[in-house]
Amino acid sequence: MQYTTIFMELASFVTGLLYWNKIKNSIWVWFVIYLGFIVTGELVCNYLSYTSYNNKVNTIFNYIIIPVEFLFFYWLYYKHASSKKNRLLVIACCVLYLLSFIADQYFFQGKKFLFDSFSYCAGNLLLLVAILSFFMEFSKGNEILHFRSSLIFWVSLGNLVFYLGTLPYFGLIHLLYDNHREIFNYYTYLMFALDWAMYLLFIIGFIKWKPK
Repeated sequence: MQYTTIFMELASFVTGLLYWNKIKNSIWVWFVIYLGFIVTGELVCNYLSYTSYNNKVNTIFNYIIIPVEFLFFYWLYYKHASSKKNRLLVIACCVLYLLSFIADQYFFQGKKFLFDSFSYCAGNLLLLVAILSFFMEFSKGNEILHFRSSLIFWVSLGNLVFYLGTLPYFGLIHLLYDNHREIFNYYTYLMFALDWAMYLLFIIGFIKWKPK
């Protein structure tokens, strides 16, 4: 299932490259680069997990891949915010995430909570705030009339499906693993399915997007 996830990530990256001529004059170039970064990071971590450097995998995820993931999407929603209020909201979400990341390093190291990572859960919740704020703003504008051809709509829908759907999983991961192993196993399968759905929606977005 993990390799299938990498395949979906690679498929969305390759789709972005196939539509490069359509996106090359927009900020979506950075989204394709981001997808390439995610695929590369996953492949490197999978390689390291089978070598003597497998202890480096969590470090790469916690200090490189996950922070870049959240910071990139905060930046993306900042760029698509059409009001000062929403831009300030996204900035606040970004600052709070960075503070939670610092708190993880200095206050929560070595402590076991219900969640897997304090900063990950905080980043997830704050990203959901940014996504819902975007959808509220999107629904009030004229762009909603052409939502099928809006790449930010498909990307946001994919993010909403994955980050909202997996928040309880990552928030209660230790509790489920220690006390409800069967539920944990089923939710793990669901988590992979939500990840596939997110990247499939990214692919649909690339195909349907029409530049303004």
